[in-house]
Formats: sequence, C-alpha cells, structure tokens
Amino acid sequence: MDESRKAFERWWEVNCHNGQPPRHGWDFWRDGEGYSIEDDEEFQWRWEAWQASRAAIEIELPEACSCCYSESEKELHDAAMSEVADILSAAGIKVKE
Repeated sequence: MDESRKAFERWWEVNCHNGQPPRHGWDFWRDGEGYSIEDDEEFQWRWEAWQASRAAIEIELPEACSCCYSESEKELHDAAMSEVADILSAAGIKVKE
C-alpha cells in the first residue's frame, strides 16, 4: 500500500476517530483505490481531497552536471534520484519528468 494512503488513514484516525481505526479495520473498508464506508458520506470526499492536495504538489529533482561528475558518479546520482522519485510517488507527490 502506498505511503499517501497510510498517511491519510493515520490522519483520519487522529482527527476524525479519536485515534482509533474504523470498525472492522482498514482492510474491511478499502475498496480498490477508494473506500467503501456506507455510514460516512464525507469519508470518500476527504480521501479524494487528500489525493488532490498531494497531486497538486510537483517537485523537480536536480540533474547531475556532467562537468562536475565522473560517469560512475553521474550513474550513482541518477540512481539516487530515481529512488527519491519512487519515494515521492509513493507519497502521492508528482515528480517532474
């Protein structure tokens, strides 16, 4: 499961449910990319607002300067930036291509 969804669920527990998970646990309420909570009409739009707020953030990662790095250092830099991009994407944050 991605980090953004985990963060949303932690936020919801703390701010909307006295620090507790929903009745029956999260696995019961998860439905694909969304949730299936019949008793709480506001829940799904909170999740959608959470996703939209994350999607509105877009970060541009630095590129390696070929004049400052050897080829092996540039490869290490590119690998590190790829890993950073994966972490940001898991958090629901866009990385500029």
